[in-house]
Amino acid sequence: MKKQLKAILKGTNVITKPFALEILAHGKKHLLEIFSVTQQLREKTFRNRISLCQILNIKSGNCSEDCRFCAQAKHVSRLEENFSLSKEMIFHQLHEKVFSQAEYLGLVASGRSVPFSEIQIVCKVLQKTSAKTKYCTSFGILDQKALKKLKKSGVFRYHHNLETSETFFPKICQTHTWRERFDTLLLAKKVGLSICSGGILGMGESLTDRVDLAFSLKEADVDSIPINFLTPISKTLLSGVAPLSPLDMLLSIAMFRLIHPRAEIRVAAGRKQLGLLEPFLFMAGANGLMIGDLLTIKGSCIEEDMQLLQSLDLLSSN
Repeated sequence: MKKQLKAILKGTNVITKPFALEILAHGKKHLLEIFSVTQQLREKTFRNRISLCQILNIKSGNCSEDCRFCAQAKHVSRLEENFSLSKEMIFHQLHEKVFSQAEYLGLVASGRSVPFSEIQIVCKVLQKTSAKTKYCTSFGILDQKALKKLKKSGVFRYHHNLETSETFFPKICQTHTWRERFDTLLLAKKVGLSICSGGILGMGESLTDRVDLAFSLKEADVDSIPINFLTPISKTLLSGVAPLSPLDMLLSIAMFRLIHPRAEIRVAAGRKQLGLLEPFLFMAGANGLMIGDLLTIKGSCIEEDMQLLQSLDLLSSN
């Protein structure tokens, strides 16, 4: 393993699926060698710059989809439809967020696909903003017309998670297909948007599924990869799934870094499950965090995140 890791670091070899699987299955015996390489890969591309992202929920509830992990899924949701899609409300919420520590601000809406009429409302607001924040949108499965509209209005990045491997996807969602998600990413790339896509680990998938997800993201040539770890939510169909161990979480991050040496890798939901090992996520190769509250669950305390980065001498790089 040591020889293969050195070759990947030097760029004289690329990671294969069997070796990625070996990292997940047997990496605990080689943590120091793996983390040495993943940290160097991170620093080689990003130095000590840690990228921060925050989300703004502009539409929640009343979702038509049946994703087993989600509190907004149609078979478990008790959330009333909550629109914040008036121009005034979006502008007010943006004003509160753009002065935060985050480099990226993601506007997120529930549902399979945000209608074009609602996208036009968002675009009118974004065209009037002048913040240095890079705007991202997460509006579901969109066509080329909608994606072009977002790009023209100043959106920098489109986010749409693949969630898991194509093989495992039907076990977590049946109201749309994995391929529809993948094709949306390709369309977003085609119109010139940066693309952000990752998944949720710990939903009952196999190690092979995790590796397949990472290689699918490589095929799509994604720019940013959010890695989420399942946080079981009451009444969802995955509420009883046991969480991954902290070391399995770190090895998963490392595997993604080895496959994606130049992509942003951002740890989002579930990272507090790392406990005392949370600082090691940067050694495992992550160069970004999602800060603040998430969609349907409480997120991290921003002040504590800033203290963590400061203690690791990473805050000054932002």
